[in-house]
Amino acid sequence: MPPRTHRDGGPTPDAREPAAAPVAAAPRTPAALITRLQQGVGNAAVAAYLARQEVSAPATPIDALRELLDDGDEEGALAKMAVLNKDEAATALGMEPVRTAAVDTFDDEEMAQGIKSLKGGSLVQKLNWLSEEGSTYELVKPLIARTDTPAEEKTAVYSRTYLRDFFVGLCDNEEMAEVVTLLGGTVTQKLDWMIAEGTSGELVFGVIGLAPVAELYTDSPLPKWLDEGLESELSSGDYERAKSMLTTGLLNSETDVDATFTETHYELVDPDDTSKGYSLQDFGTDAEYDIAYTRTELRISVKIAFTGVEATPAHIAIWENGITGKWNGHYHVENGTRSLPIIFEPVWNSPDEHHEIELHLPPVDREDSSNWYAGPNADPSHDTQDTTDGDTAAHEFGHLCGLADEYNLTAQMYEDVTGSAPTGPMPADGYDAPGVMGDHHEAAQGRHFAPFVAWLNANRIPGERPYRAVAGG
Repeated sequence: MPPRTHRDGGPTPDAREPAAAPVAAAPRTPAALITRLQQGVGNAAVAAYLARQEVSAPATPIDALRELLDDGDEEGALAKMAVLNKDEAATALGMEPVRTAAVDTFDDEEMAQGIKSLKGGSLVQKLNWLSEEGSTYELVKPLIARTDTPAEEKTAVYSRTYLRDFFVGLCDNEEMAEVVTLLGGTVTQKLDWMIAEGTSGELVFGVIGLAPVAELYTDSPLPKWLDEGLESELSSGDYERAKSMLTTGLLNSETDVDATFTETHYELVDPDDTSKGYSLQDFGTDAEYDIAYTRTELRISVKIAFTGVEATPAHIAIWENGITGKWNGHYHVENGTRSLPIIFEPVWNSPDEHHEIELHLPPVDREDSSNWYAGPNADPSHDTQDTTDGDTAAHEFGHLCGLADEYNLTAQMYEDVTGSAPTGPMPADGYDAPGVMGDHHEAAQGRHFAPFVAWLNANRIPGERPYRAVAGG
């Protein structure tokens, strides 16, 4: 997108609108002559003289307005401004002598009242009068908030640096963010005015988040003035986020979500002696991941490092295919305006891992979220298995993202998880809920996405409608 002309050395129309030629006032009877007549020949002569004069009203409504302003008649001038037609109003606004007379006559409230009553003239012309008089944000806001003002009139305001300075003098940070929202224009124009006033991360995020993709700098570097302006106004973290929003389409992100929780389900009292049966047992799980909301997706990334035996590309392919097959493409989020896929991404052998998994040689016994198997044949089949299979990797990946086991449940736990009561008598080891966290051969269910949708709704763009998870990729 083209940079602002006044930022990059091009001409900027800082001068106010060209003034129209002044209109001559209608001739009046000289007061000195009337006085001499009265003294010399009496009132009868005065009456005769006046009868011969062509005494008329001002030639035009603008002349009349000018006379009222020159006479200091605020009420009369306001009344006259209200009855000017569209063309007369536009002409009057462009006349510097009329504007100067109005500034001399009106106070701030009267000037705002008069400008509001005019039926014609551009927004720039009206702001010229208000800025020369002086005003307050409360008086100016109704003018820029009018929905019947053409969009091109509003965006034309950005090219007047003196008007930017006028609003900087009127507004605090929040008010300036409101000004640029009311004026419209490109994200670059809006950020220019916000930086000039002073701003915050939350205000900047809101403006960038609502900008269309075409206005971002995804294919070009940020202009130097914009990059430096954001860096000077924002904290280092907010600056990096704002820059990512402008260059990558990021809308919101949370790095390193970190939580610990306890879950409960049936397990064997003694794994070596099944005759002792099952008991409800508590298990602790650590969840850690990155989550990012962009214009194209909701992405959950889990960075994993391995210890123990070496994982070959063949091992990693088994686990990645299992994870993406169970978690991706089954649900998306939508809010009536935007529809986004939910993408789960394992990041292998990461140097700044969220989780560390120890890899063991076979025979395969039982995996958990921090212990997998990587055999020499990379064979996940149950006949000759020497490696953790893809279904199990997908289940354990769910734990890394903070999801609890949904197998070996009591009837009440099953109903709490699924929303419906189980059927049939309870097995000795409890009920298994459908879906990857229960019967791990199945794909993720809608309930599994609830924590991520909750985060999204807590971090969506201001004014954006809430999202929900919907079946389908």
